[in-house]
This record gives sequence, structure tokens and C-alpha cells, in this order.
Amino acid sequence: MAQFVGLDVSQKITAVCIVDEARTRLWRGQCLSTPEQIEATLCQHAGKDVRLGIETGPMTTWLVHELRSRGLDVVCLDAHHARAALKMQLNKTDANDAEGLAQIMRTGWFRSVHVKSFETHRARALLGAFRRSPPDHSAGGLESRPRHHKATFAVRSPPHLPQFVHLKSSK
Repeated sequence: MAQFVGLDVSQKITAVCIVDEARTRLWRGQCLSTPEQIEATLCQHAGKDVRLGIETGPMTTWLVHELRSRGLDVVCLDAHHARAALKMQLNKTDANDAEGLAQIMRTGWFRSVHVKSFETHRARALLGAFRRSPPDHSAGGLESRPRHHKATFAVRSPPHLPQFVHLKSSK
């Protein structure tokens, strides 16, 4: 019997819901938002033969590529279409959103989104930073915009460190 998984991803915790073809909820819970933990949770509760749905968001690129490299069937759902279906819920929680995404995967009523490669994201980040940097390159540029691209490349600052680190040029 086919199983469908919905993931509602946040920075630290991911809500997971597994349903079958008969609309029965097989398992619902949480795990850390890392590919290792998500894969372990899925293997423990559903096995690897599942269809996984994840909404577009800041961490989508990293998670989709990592989970696909681990052999999981991951579909990235357009957030606008998913939100239209999920807004009908009475209680909007992460767990209910994950179950709604799993049901969307089961029914097939979704628009899948192509996830660009890491190389494409790196090139775009570099070009965007250089385009916005001042002509004299004294302030701005790559070193002043790390936060914008942190989630895409799975970079997390430890909580005890400042979010920005200013890199001084060696002029």
C-alpha cells in the first residue's frame, strides 16, 4: 500500500505526518530539521518507499537535494497552492499542516515546483551581491549579506554567536 508523507519545515523542528491510500493517518510527530533525522524518522515509521511532500521555503533547496540524494521520492509543492488548500483548516498548527500536505500528496492536487541546483543558487547569490555592492567596494558586497542565503545553503549560526560577522578586507 502506498504511503504519503507531509513535512512542515521550520528552522529547528519539522512536523511529519504519514498517511496511506485510504486516508488513514499512520503516524504523526516531529523531528529535527536535518536530512539525517528526517530520513531516520521516515525509515522508522514508514520505510523508504514513500512519496514525500514539502512546501517551498528558505530551507527547501537544501532539504530536497539532500533527501533525494538519500533515495527518497521528494516532491516540492508550490506554497501558494498548498496554502489555499490548508487555509480551510479550523486549527492551523504545524502538525495539521503536515497532515494536510500528506493528504495533498495522496490526492495529487498539487503543482510541483522545480528545485534549482546548488550551483545555480551560488551563482545567483554571488551575482546579486556584486550587483548591489557599492562601486568602491568599501562596504557591502558579499560580507554584508550572509543572512539572506543562509537557509538555502544550510548554514546556521550557533545561538551564542552574533548573526553577522563582518569580514575586513586586506587593503
